[in-house]
Parts: sequence; C-alpha cells; structure tokens
Amino acid sequence: MRARWLFLAVVVSSCSAPTGEVEFTTAPAPSEAFADGWVLTYRKFLVILKDITIADSTGKVIFKQPNGLLFDLKRPGPFIVQSLTGVKAQKYDTVSYSVGFDGSFQIVDMSAASLPDATLMRNKNFSVYVEGNATKGTASKEFQWGFAHETAYERCVGPDGEGGLTVVAGDETSVELTIAPDHLFTDPLAPTTLRFEAFANADQPTDGTITLDELAAVQVGSTTLKDQLFAASRSLGHYRGDGECTPKTK
Repeated sequence: MRARWLFLAVVVSSCSAPTGEVEFTTAPAPSEAFADGWVLTYRKFLVILKDITIADSTGKVIFKQPNGLLFDLKRPGPFIVQSLTGVKAQKYDTVSYSVGFDGSFQIVDMSAASLPDATLMRNKNFSVYVEGNATKGTASKEFQWGFAHETAYERCVGPDGEGGLTVVAGDETSVELTIAPDHLFTDPLAPTTLRFEAFANADQPTDGTITLDELAAVQVGSTTLKDQLFAASRSLGHYRGDGECTPKTK
C-alpha cells in the first residue's frame, strides 16, 4: 500500500484556466548485481526530500514544497511525496528537488519512516543514512553510514527527453523522484559497474564492520574511498526512473 501525504497543496491559477493535478512520488531504483560477486542488502535507506519546485518557461515558480519529508526507501512503496490540485494545464519547463537536511522535516506517516529514524536524522543533521550488510560466500560486512550534505537536483529531464512536466486539464500527472541507492558503489572507472570489494577490504583490522574512518584510510589515486563514497552520494537523484537531473552541491 502506498503512503499518502496528509495534505493537498492547492496551486492557485486563473479561475477560467483549465487545471489538472500533479502527484510526486518516490521509490528506490531496482537493485542491480555487483560485478565482483558481493550481494548487498539495505536494512535502512533514509532520505530527506525537500524543495520540490515547479517553474514555467519564464522562470516563475508556481509551487515550492514547504518542508522536507523523511522516507525509508527500504519500506514498501512507492510513497506519495506531494499531491497538487488546481495546477494550470500547460507545459512547465523546470522541475527540481533537493536531498538535504531540513530542521522542520516531517514523516508522511509511520509506514514511511519511524520516530527513531527521525530522531537519528535530527540529532546528526543527516540528509541520507544507509545501513545494511554485504555478503560474498562466507564473508559478511556491516555498514552504517550517514551523510550530512545537501544536493540539489536541477533541470530534471525524463527518460523520454522531456524536461519538466506537462499538466493535462482534468487529469493527474504522476512524477517519480527516483533515488538510486546502488549509485553509492559505482566504479568511478566504469560508471555502469557496481563493485563492493574495495569497501570490504577497507575493514582493517577485520571485525566485520566497515566504518567511514576505515574508508578514509584507503587511498585511491589522489583521493580516498570515503571521498569517493561521499561524491557518489551526490548522484543518487534521478527523475521518472532513468531520467537525469543536474546535481548541484549546496
């Protein structure tokens, strides 16, 4: 069952103009196989979505999300992030959103995230928190990583090449803000390949848990494995599945 945001936002338009509805949803991208044989399972994938913005061709903003919302994307979804009514039927050139901490963020309902999840994110100012386990044969590695930075995903374009969205009179336009968890483990030298071996090997001395400090100790060229992970965490946001947005550090 999908979780629903408790309030509808009404976008005021001309009384005579035909209007439609827009529904923003979110769900994690499907898991992909790791090329090096590791199998990864998330227990939690917490993300705060904020600042969903719709603008027309002149740059006029007709809607901006009032506060961030917390989702655990390991829970059954998809989730409805925001439902808009009374939106003037036309093409809107720009849709953007951010993944970042918001001190006034809310939980849609208890099917989307828990109160302890919210407490964790508030206490640490996290925008993203991931927790899980990876296995390969008899090897098993735990990880619990939090990210406190903010990334704006701007000028979003769907997989069909259409930027923004089109509102149809008397109809509902559904827009998925897609988060791709496995992007955390994309091989920088082969962007379509997912690998975990380097993360597993960072567990030194071996105790079965990979910490961010251990990742920071692993040099990869002119950077570290932790730096690569944090850079990858800024590429999680997509649009309508395989569509793309332009990430911007905030």
